Amino acid sequence: MPQAEGSATNQNKMETTNHLPATLCRLGIESSVQFIGNGRYILPDGSERFLVNQEMLLRLTRSLGGELHEPIKTTNVQRLRSMTTWCVRKKL
Repeated sequence: MPQAEGSATNQNKMETTNHLPATLCRLGIESSVQFIGNGRYILPDGSERFLVNQEMLLRLTRSLGGELHEPIKTTNVQRLRSMTTWCVRKKL
């Protein structure tokens, strides 16, 4: 039976989405993950993962004194999880 608008289940999903890194929101799995704290989430495939977004990776790249070797890429794996490739090199 569908949950009514504003129900506890819908409210929990809305609160969960507010914590999501921006990358996930664009991939369409935001309604299927559960925030458990400290940047960690339970994904639809059942795994527990620390999730990042582009802003976090760019900030870390700068703090390491590096630069992107190539653009950041993210792949959606059948709406179960997403994987990011982040290649950094020392600034020349």
